[in-house]
Amino acid sequence: MHDRDTFGNLLLFALIALQLGGPALPFLAQPPGYHAFADTRALAGLANAADVLSNLGFLLAALAGAWTLLRLPATAVARERDQRRACAVFFAGLALTAAGSAYYHLAPDDGRLVWDRLPMTIVFAGAFASVGAAKYPRVWSARLLVLMLLSAPMSVVWWAVSGNLAWYVAVQFGGLLWLAVSLLALRTRREQQPYVRAWLWALLCYGFAKGFELGDGVIWQSSGGLLGGHALKHLAAALPGFWLVLALRRAAEQQAGRPGAAADGAQLQLQPGT
Repeated sequence: MHDRDTFGNLLLFALIALQLGGPALPFLAQPPGYHAFADTRALAGLANAADVLSNLGFLLAALAGAWTLLRLPATAVARERDQRRACAVFFAGLALTAAGSAYYHLAPDDGRLVWDRLPMTIVFAGAFASVGAAKYPRVWSARLLVLMLLSAPMSVVWWAVSGNLAWYVAVQFGGLLWLAVSLLALRTRREQQPYVRAWLWALLCYGFAKGFELGDGVIWQSSGGLLGGHALKHLAAALPGFWLVLALRRAAEQQAGRPGAAADGAQLQLQPGT
């Protein structure tokens, strides 16, 4: 476990270095034909309907998260408050992603893609801060959240003005590697189990989402034109929001000391927070 902690800390320092020195990375162009999605069907005058409407999954997850956060009982545990703050950022990013991605898919081009990618950096920031709240002292987890909220969106702005995608890719995939290593190191911390399980499932969902994205055309052809992979990507990428809702509920159960707090299917009667 100590080896994983050390490796995770080194990765975090590398991620911070990427945040500060992203513009110096070698040039990486966006793949040609990026905006050529398989399913271009319209529905009732709505262009690219499947890729647009599938963003409702992000919105539903964000609404479920907001409803849960508002109704959770107050907690005196500082680490849990930090977790809830990180989750609030994550859910806000999902809501903005629903709007930005829908806007982009109505008429895909580079200009609209900025408004798709910017909200996703807020989602990343919330995810990193949640794991940081479980792993580091409070002051450092707060600083990690601020750093990510300030610098991760700049990777998208840098791509928009320079055409260099390297900073955005490094932030995304470097951060995911850090998340995976950190979660493995956190598996033995009982009080963080709901969040560790949720984020491990989230990483799995993200892997499926990337697979659906890369297989957009293959899935479209294999399904006989029934559904493209990109719509499935949106649905898979929205699932972590629902996993996080369950984590918040189970963590609150553990805080309250109720029997069976971590059991699957346990029900928590949430009260309005004070």
